Amino acid sequence: MTNPKGQHFIPRLHLQHFACTQPKGHVWTYAKADGKTFSRIPEETAKQTHFYSVEKDDGTYDMRIEGMLARIESTAAPVYDRLLARELPIDQAKMDMAQFLAVMVVRTPATRKDATNMAGRMIQIQNYATGIHDRAFDALVRKIEKNDGLAMEPDKRDKLRQYLIDPSRYRLELGKEWALRQLGATADKLTSILYQMHWHIIEATQGFFITSDDPVVRWIDPKTWHPLYGDHGYLNKTAVVTFPLSPRVMVGMSWDDKGTHALAGWDTVTALNYLRAMHADEYLYAHLEHEVIRRMALGTKQSRPRMSTSGFGPEKFGEVTLRRGRSKAKVG
Repeated sequence: MTNPKGQHFIPRLHLQHFACTQPKGHVWTYAKADGKTFSRIPEETAKQTHFYSVEKDDGTYDMRIEGMLARIESTAAPVYDRLLARELPIDQAKMDMAQFLAVMVVRTPATRKDATNMAGRMIQIQNYATGIHDRAFDALVRKIEKNDGLAMEPDKRDKLRQYLIDPSRYRLELGKEWALRQLGATADKLTSILYQMHWHIIEATQGFFITSDDPVVRWIDPKTWHPLYGDHGYLNKTAVVTFPLSPRVMVGMSWDDKGTHALAGWDTVTALNYLRAMHADEYLYAHLEHEVIRRMALGTKQSRPRMSTSGFGPEKFGEVTLRRGRSKAKVG
């Protein structure tokens, strides 16, 4: 296969349905950070250099994930077209589209950030537990001394313990290959969940739908959220999942049967757009330049819900980043 350096985190299969006539074939992008707007063709929208590629030790890139994504998109393309024609998929076609949507969830920069931060926090909590527990800390020191073949000096021992207990003193780096490994496992589970849900078509009779850099949006009844156990994600029986197929057509998924087709007037379309803007990470996309969308982008700056932890753990967590290449070290 070719060596695609620039890789889409939102596929062209989706973006092409939000192309406009002015300029012809372009998609309008709205930045949440500053409200800046610009238009580009779908091929040049929502892409990053080697976003799915992992740099190998010899300096070349492993491109297998890009190939996998291309195959999933190709399989889902005819199902996407039938959904645009208001035809709900069944059996294998529904499974193919469910896989496309599940991968859409996990492939975005926002999901990668969330997964990286959550994994980093779990590592820091584990390190904290080791640091405050005498027997666990002594066992770690003995392991390090055995690997190094040297006894650890008292000052280095104290410094190590301080770093374990207070992770805000350092930055934790995870390799990109770790984040990419989560893509397959998480997408497989989510594919099955989305397939089991009831699907329906939502058609805009007034206004238009926008999309974003995190276009699959899940809403749940806030009353079902638990401070310790969370909201159970897509398995929450009040969950409603939406994905805009075009400015006029959206597919919805829920655990209760809402029928096969729903019409959305101005208020409903506006509410769905605002919810998508709230969950977007950095960018909104639309088929036209519109001041209302620009204001919506600015008004939802830093509004995306983020994963968090509570309870046992360090007083302050350290920064967690994702390396471009492979991991070279572990903390704790």
